[in-house]
Amino acid sequence: MIRHCKDIGMFALDRGRSTCKFSTEFCSERCYNNKFYTMNIGLDKRDHKNDAYWDALTSEQFKKELYRKRLSTKRFRFCTRGEPFSVSSDVFLIAEIAKACPQTDFWAPTRAWRNKALRSIIEFTLFRMHNVYITASVDPSNTQEEIDMLVDRGWSTHFFGNDEQYPFVVPSKIIKCPSKWHHSITCVDCNVACFNKQQTHSWLKEH
Repeated sequence: MIRHCKDIGMFALDRGRSTCKFSTEFCSERCYNNKFYTMNIGLDKRDHKNDAYWDALTSEQFKKELYRKRLSTKRFRFCTRGEPFSVSSDVFLIAEIAKACPQTDFWAPTRAWRNKALRSIIEFTLFRMHNVYITASVDPSNTQEEIDMLVDRGWSTHFFGNDEQYPFVVPSKIIKCPSKWHHSITCVDCNVACFNKQQTHSWLKEH
């Protein structure tokens, strides 16, 4: 189930769209994966396999499978489809995986910040880990108050949904994603935003 995603240059592990419990209506309607479900009628079956794999996954199993890969394993993404943190046990599983694979950096974009309990567990468990990078996914339906809350709590963010205007006030420079806007680099080699321990706010181009 661990697959190499050529567009980002990294291995990734996906989950079914039923895990997207915390998406906004805007996110659900504009999700870039919608087109893939339309084009590939077998994708729902793939989701079921991914979810079954995730439910049975252990950190040692993950480590063995990842380090058998021939392409670079220096970075990894949870998830290109689905939500990494649908329940609290997902947080602890990713923490165990990161501990088992200290030479790999793990990136997890998430909407779980919208759930108060999960947000606190993620902050307490994962923010302190040297090889885990969490970004809060936001869109035009979110509010300035929500962004202020995330900033105050130390979250990095990435925004999508408007290619013409970035709608929020944040305390640092807005970073236009080099991969999505300029196609100048893939995520595996980029240190500008998502793989940065400093708080950053990136702007993704819709795709």
